[in-house]
Amino acid sequence: MRAYQEEVRRQGMLIRKAEIGEQRLLLLTTALRQLLADEHFRTLLRAEALEDLPKLLADRVR
Repeated sequence: MRAYQEEVRRQGMLIRKAEIGEQRLLLLTTALRQLLADEHFRTLLRAEALEDLPKLLADRVR
């Protein structure tokens, strides 16, 4: 019974961590979407040669 309760606790912690990660990713993609909508920000990225995003992140922003 103790092993079962420990496993339930461990899986609950994993779920909470996954939910926090998902919330952070949503916040990041929303902020990045807003920044990329700004022409001045995109110009700054081009000037600094930072035009490329990782494919997974670029897909989520679109």
